[in-house]
Amino acid sequence: MPTPARPLFRAEHLEWKICSHPDHFLEIVSRKILTLLLEMLKQDICVAREHEASSVGENCVRFLARLLRREARLTETIHICMDQHTPVWNHQMTTLTHTRETTTVPQKSRSDWLASAINALKSGGIDTVQITALARDLAMTRGSFYWHFKNRDDLLQAIIDEWRARNTGVMLDALKDAPSLDDGLLSLFAIWIDHTRFDAQLDQAVRDWSRHAPDIAEIVTAEDNNRIIAIAEFLFAFGFVYPETFIRARVIYLTQVSHYALGITDPVEARISYLNPYFMCFIGRPADPAAADRYFAKYYEILDREAQ
Repeated sequence: MPTPARPLFRAEHLEWKICSHPDHFLEIVSRKILTLLLEMLKQDICVAREHEASSVGENCVRFLARLLRREARLTETIHICMDQHTPVWNHQMTTLTHTRETTTVPQKSRSDWLASAINALKSGGIDTVQITALARDLAMTRGSFYWHFKNRDDLLQAIIDEWRARNTGVMLDALKDAPSLDDGLLSLFAIWIDHTRFDAQLDQAVRDWSRHAPDIAEIVTAEDNNRIIAIAEFLFAFGFVYPETFIRARVIYLTQVSHYALGITDPVEARISYLNPYFMCFIGRPADPAAADRYFAKYYEILDREAQ
């Protein structure tokens, strides 16, 4: 009857207690496994030295065979713990840690990783959105990333989802239930100048990304069309007809997009003086004075907030 293989490590080797995060578990297990392997290698070397020189070759073969068997068992153990580089546990599962006291590292949320990725995209382009670089920026391990995302593609999809929600969503909200044509258009203008609501840098970064990625280019084109259609439907609700609604919507939307793309920054006084001429181009008449006053009050409030 064959002798059962010795387990890679036994329960008595594990002097651990329940802890709260899997990164600690992986670190301790890795350290423990390496320690045990070193002990096994020392035992094998001692056994080899005890034999006479005539049997050194045979001992080397046995020694290498034992190493291969242990390497295979170690690989199998790691594959059980990690499924395609993704931890198999979740927040409800208990993990283990060493009994000695360790410094608790503040954990980062999914939002933290996503914010870091978006900042990298805006500052350096899509090639800078790399897991290792983000982990270094957040002072976390790569393993922490997989607690929140399956892989890099999953993170990139989250960036696109955030871009849609943040920039298209606020545009739809600005037009929804507007009491008048002027109020709706001025609400749209207000979110375009409020960087806490519409992220112009993110919008431009995604467009730059799309120039080198056909799948992202399709998404951007579809999203631009959705935004234009939303403006066209808003104009239709206040008496404009197709195709006039579509052309006016394109002029309104693409005028603002070109400001971001070309980096146009008019002085405040100039932007205020341009309001009625823009309205003449967009809808064929000046803005309602009362609605314009409410817009200017909001505009100055935004400028004061950004100046702080």
